[in-house]
Amino acid sequence: MTRRILLIEPPPASPFGNMRQFGSIGSYKARIAYPPIDLLKIAGYLRTCGHEPDVLDANTLRLSWDDVCAEIRRCLPDAIGFTTSTTTILHDMELTRRARSVVPNIVTVAIGAHVRAIPCETLVSHPDLDAVVVQDAEPVFRDLAMGLTLPAVRGIWYRPAPGAAPERTQPQELPACLDVYGFTAFDKVNPAWYTDPLARRQPMTVDYGQIGCVNRCSFCMSQLYGGLRFRSPEHFLKEIRMIRDLGYREVFFIDCGFTNSHEWVRRVADGIRRYVPDLSWWCLSREDRLDTDIIDLLKASGCHAVGIGVESADPGVLRASGKKVNPNRVRFLVEKLKKRGMTVLLYFQFGLLGETRQSMQRTLDFALRSGADLATFGIATPVPGTPFYDEVRRRGYLSTTDWSRYDPNLPPVYEYPGLGSAEIFEFSRQAYRAFYLRPAYMMRRLLALRSWRDFRGNIENAVHLVSRLLGRGG
Repeated sequence: MTRRILLIEPPPASPFGNMRQFGSIGSYKARIAYPPIDLLKIAGYLRTCGHEPDVLDANTLRLSWDDVCAEIRRCLPDAIGFTTSTTTILHDMELTRRARSVVPNIVTVAIGAHVRAIPCETLVSHPDLDAVVVQDAEPVFRDLAMGLTLPAVRGIWYRPAPGAAPERTQPQELPACLDVYGFTAFDKVNPAWYTDPLARRQPMTVDYGQIGCVNRCSFCMSQLYGGLRFRSPEHFLKEIRMIRDLGYREVFFIDCGFTNSHEWVRRVADGIRRYVPDLSWWCLSREDRLDTDIIDLLKASGCHAVGIGVESADPGVLRASGKKVNPNRVRFLVEKLKKRGMTVLLYFQFGLLGETRQSMQRTLDFALRSGADLATFGIATPVPGTPFYDEVRRRGYLSTTDWSRYDPNLPPVYEYPGLGSAEIFEFSRQAYRAFYLRPAYMMRRLLALRSWRDFRGNIENAVHLVSRLLGRGG
């Protein structure tokens, strides 16, 4: 017996949509829309196993729960899989109740970093949820599509009976190389739906060729995905060519660190330059995995922007978080990237352990002097499964367990002695104002616009930003 599978990215829980893919959390604060990449990867693998699941991106399409129920009624799936996150889990679990009202015997399965971190608690708290995935999702849905019962599916926690205590199944044997999962089913969604302020061309999409990271920062959920694993450069390049052939003109590679392995990124970037020269793209990198040779290679292969996670410029905060970054070298890399005509985005966050008013000001001063084109100033969020969460909870700093408040765009859910939640939040807003409302900065951005599309996108994002800074946005 085979099962029909429907994979769902739930409706948005915030006005601009939410980030759930690849362990992300929070709500979009600009004109951004990314495809449900984790679900598309599952769909692609199921194809290699002879199954053809349906995919519904209710987040991007801004669908209502009634719209989702109508699609469930149309498909009549035997099982649904859906992404969730710490920020959205209370909202997303409405999907399990709604699905069961349409198909009473449906099997409901959640994926995401949050449920990996606290699977038992999640199942106990949500009686209409049947199982959560705690390892690779692809083989879980293969087994479900083949008709296996939940106790026989490896790599999950499940509810053996209504009201019974959750149980864990046998662990999976994880593949060292991700090629076994096939190619992502990008054709399951409409390329016209997706956008990003940094994209230079449309249509655009996102993809990743590796799971995990070389570091274990205390606040990062990448450690929930185990050690660093890759797709082979040859396999990944085949998928990149498929993306191009589907009509996409740009890709944002959302790997935690696209340059984690110099050998891997050299082969991938050289392959893009040789075989997909008409594709533009950008990526994320760690400071300690980026040098001038790699920058030259990225530029030559069509990369036009790089995002670097700095988090803080304070040595004490960096040590406490395990973030191995040298702010002085970040400034060096910003200079080198900009000399090659590339856009630089730096990521900062306030509220990590050890944060003070002085350390926040030091970080802001660094950002203003960095020369970066763009910067984000989020709130450090202690999500379950991270040492940051464990330590904040152990010290009694947490002020709420309302997961919907665990959003890096909202006031932090903790209070430090001498540094309150409201003060951290207000400083993040001050940082945005200080960075983006500089007259010289605004003039440089206007002069850098290349098209009417750029102008319109910048205006829309500026409106969103000003709305947030004036207290009208989440």
